[in-house]
Amino acid sequence: MSLVLDDAIPQYASVASLAVSAAPLTLSCWVKSDDDALAQCGVNLTDADSTFNYFAAIADFATANNPAKALCRDASNIFSSRDGLTINTWHHIVAVFVSTISRFVYLNGVAGAESTDLVAPAIAAIPTTAIGMMRDFTPQDPFSGKIAEVAIYNAALSGANVTSLYNAGAGTPATNVAGANLVGYYKLIDDLVDSIAAANLTGSGSPTFDAGDHPVSHGGVGDVPLTISRVN
Repeated sequence: MSLVLDDAIPQYASVASLAVSAAPLTLSCWVKSDDDALAQCGVNLTDADSTFNYFAAIADFATANNPAKALCRDASNIFSSRDGLTINTWHHIVAVFVSTISRFVYLNGVAGAESTDLVAPAIAAIPTTAIGMMRDFTPQDPFSGKIAEVAIYNAALSGANVTSLYNAGAGTPATNVAGANLVGYYKLIDDLVDSIAAANLTGSGSPTFDAGDHPVSHGGVGDVPLTISRVN
């Protein structure tokens, strides 16, 4: 019960809309890569008509020590990183964009160093939400493996929020953490539906689903009860 992507095709999923286009925002996803040589995009918010404006959560197997990254760009790539990704294992990446001068990445609940360079992506012409590939004007960084539980928040999640989402590796549905700030949620169990805003994705390259491999329990296929709370 997760989205399966092949970078060789490449396969990805996207929709020409954004739930949020400027900091503060948070991108959360579970990833399970099967390729240890590529920089791979989990989820990104971008302008498909520009090569310089995006926010992204990245699994970077092309860099030493395999860091997760909270990446944003207006003229140059700026990121916070945390080492430790491995292939064929579920990892939780959370990219928190606090403001134009503050961003963090969390890998499996542990924060990387804060990045404080001034970056203000301007997403205007063709706003796009994409999973499994950077979908700016020059598409890049296709994902190889599985992605699940993509959540988009219109707030900067706290460390306590991230700890709750990671839940000691067992995960918890995004609706149970800062639910009042959740503006996009793709469980990727067996479809590309947005559970929050109906900004449903369209698959490219015919991506498939693995019916037996999902990092978060939903008590079956259905939704869990919604718990409303705001960022701590």
